[in-house]
Amino acid sequence: MNEMEDFEQGPHVNESRSLRQTHSTSDSISRYYGNYIVVASNSKGEAFCLIGPHWPFFLGMFFFLGLAGFTSSAYAATILPLYRPAIGIILTMINLGCYATAALADPGIPKKNQDLDEELRKEGKICRTCHVLRAERTYHCFDCDVCVEEYDHHCPWTSKCIGRGNIRSFYAFVLTSMISLVYSMSQLVSIVAQP
Repeated sequence: MNEMEDFEQGPHVNESRSLRQTHSTSDSISRYYGNYIVVASNSKGEAFCLIGPHWPFFLGMFFFLGLAGFTSSAYAATILPLYRPAIGIILTMINLGCYATAALADPGIPKKNQDLDEELRKEGKICRTCHVLRAERTYHCFDCDVCVEEYDHHCPWTSKCIGRGNIRSFYAFVLTSMISLVYSMSQLVSIVAQP
């Protein structure tokens, strides 16, 4: 048993479900998964768009990324040829799209199992908090109060865990952020080098 499992199954675990997790809307689609707020769900009631517990960070970061990208491109448009700022605006839009996808996608919350074997419960393969069967690399995040399949880390900037469902979007966001930064720096150098 590794440290994460020891921590997860320690005496601090509250066996009762929080009020948020039992709250439902009138059409019986749950409004919450742990500390996530369900923004959109399909006709089966499965959430596909979730906002995490650190949602002010998400909104602030989204605003900052957009403001920085669009403002620098707008300023560059007054000095450089128009294709250079246009590329900057396109990179900013791709970056914001990747960020929003990583921040709003389901990180890989496992589905609840109705038939939970008591033997599995004793072996520690069922989360004591979420009451779901935990596959390999599935961990319980105490910030989000859910289990996440292929858990990588909890990111307050995306306002949620990074796991199986949003890891590719997260890596795309990091990559486009680096490309946007390098491109913005090249625009700055071009502006400063102008006679």
